[in-house]
Amino acid sequence: MEDIDVEMRKITNNLNKTEKRTMSKEKFSLIKAINSVANGKPLDERCQNVVDAGKAEMRKSGQSYNG
Repeated sequence: MEDIDVEMRKITNNLNKTEKRTMSKEKFSLIKAINSVANGKPLDERCQNVVDAGKAEMRKSGQSYNG
């Protein structure tokens, strides 16, 4: 069990490091997201990820969201 635990921690650490590098390269622009929504254009992948994360946080806190 200890070996499995160590291996899981290594995998988790590697995923976290990869995610941080990926996230730091992609910048989120609130203005760009607002413009896209206002002009009826689809959100780019980064904007959609931020919106999805916000929805998830709202659900976790028991709040409703719209739009």
